[in-house]
Amino acid sequence: MKMLAVSVLVAAMMALTTVLPEAEAAAVGGQTIQPREDHIVKRSTHCEFGWSLYRGRCYRYFPGSTSWAVAERSCLASHANLASVHNRDEENWIQRLAGHNVAWIGGSDAQQEGFWFWADGTPFNYVNWCGGEPNNLRGSQHCLQINWTAHKCWDDENCHVGKGFVCVKKQG
Repeated sequence: MKMLAVSVLVAAMMALTTVLPEAEAAAVGGQTIQPREDHIVKRSTHCEFGWSLYRGRCYRYFPGSTSWAVAERSCLASHANLASVHNRDEENWIQRLAGHNVAWIGGSDAQQEGFWFWADGTPFNYVNWCGGEPNNLRGSQHCLQINWTAHKCWDDENCHVGKGFVCVKKQG
């Protein structure tokens, strides 16, 4: 008897939680009412918790004080890379995500001076260097920081300096 009651309850719960596509609209007084688009809250299910979706990629800002290499390793642990930037709109979006803080992003010329690449392997096809940058000051600046607090532009920096960072990965 108990087994029958449990089976009936499980079946009832499954029936209540299953929504057929044609049953998504509510029927009231014989009339089908469609939900208003302006009252629907759409949540992205394409990025993990804590990550933010922008144009098909998921981003996350990590505050703190870490070197570029430790930042990239932290991103890799999340199946991501330090962020690459490909246009002004994306840069502005990342800027807001990071709360306008100076932060590491994925550019580096550590392998060959003056040859910049993105850690995620995407083309280095957009730049926003501050005036006179990159300058490789004292021959030791090989990592890219986005310098929003002072000039809203990019600067090469010593890779060992600690700062927060922005990671990016494909959605899904």
